[in-house]
Amino acid sequence: MARFEENHFLRGDRRLSEADVQMAKHSGPILVLIAKRQKVTTFKDFVAIAKKNFPNSVFVKQTIPVLMGRRFEAFRLYLRAYHLPDPSSWITDQHETNSAEYIADFDPSAQRYASAKQDWSKYIPSQKNLLGVERYTKFFASLEFFAKTHNSKKPGDALQTQLAKIHIRSVYSEQKKILSENNLKKIVKDEKKSRDIWVERVRQGEHFNDIVQEILIRP
Repeated sequence: MARFEENHFLRGDRRLSEADVQMAKHSGPILVLIAKRQKVTTFKDFVAIAKKNFPNSVFVKQTIPVLMGRRFEAFRLYLRAYHLPDPSSWITDQHETNSAEYIADFDPSAQRYASAKQDWSKYIPSQKNLLGVERYTKFFASLEFFAKTHNSKKPGDALQTQLAKIHIRSVYSEQKKILSENNLKKIVKDEKKSRDIWVERVRQGEHFNDIVQEILIRP
């Protein structure tokens, strides 16, 4: 990627695991609640809250505070997909301080303010069963499948491609509900010859909605 990439998973420094994805998925509702309360919480207390709320999850049971920085980084893959602020900025050490690594990449104060004001209802479920928000459920299901099955020698590159495909599927699904039959045929026709080009363009930072509009205005 041309710009500096702060996410270790996307850089390829870390290989995304099923534990990363599962803990990230379970973290969402708790982080949102903490952000709404606007009260910093230690990593240790966060893990205790997670274990209390998700006692049947093997991955939650096995997690320890020292691993949560990594799990939150996996959670930020979802935040990036929808350009959302980071509620994990409210999770700190015992001195109520974010790590030096986090501060180097983000402005904790700005992230806390934005995440406290964000309307999360369309993005993260409030229920303990983690259902109720389709895009959340589908995103983490796709990411979990990727973590279980992918063993690329270039994990960062493979993950970037997977996230691009998730983005395209998500937008495609939304567009199908609103496009006319003729316009939908245009998209389907272009997909047959341009699918790989779509993925590469999204990887480079384009939004698939813009690609769709480009296809629709072609003569």
